[in-house]
Amino acid sequence: MNIREQFLNHLSDGFNQMSNLLLQQMDLVHNQLFEVNDTVANTKIIAENEKTIDHLQNVLREKMIKTIVLQNPKAGD
Repeated sequence: MNIREQFLNHLSDGFNQMSNLLLQQMDLVHNQLFEVNDTVANTKIIAENEKTIDHLQNVLREKMIKTIVLQNPKAGD
């Protein structure tokens, strides 16, 4: 596996991690809205998950920019 494939696999792993966290976040919000109002879940939604999602978003953005720069795209790409 070359460096490019490793980098893209790492990027894909980050997307999967963020997707799973977003799905968990949606479940927590759904439960808060339609089932039980739990202050512990509110804290997890606001404090923990949102910070992690924001961090992952920033990391993935930087990795995507680096991927584009490293691939040296041409106009035909």
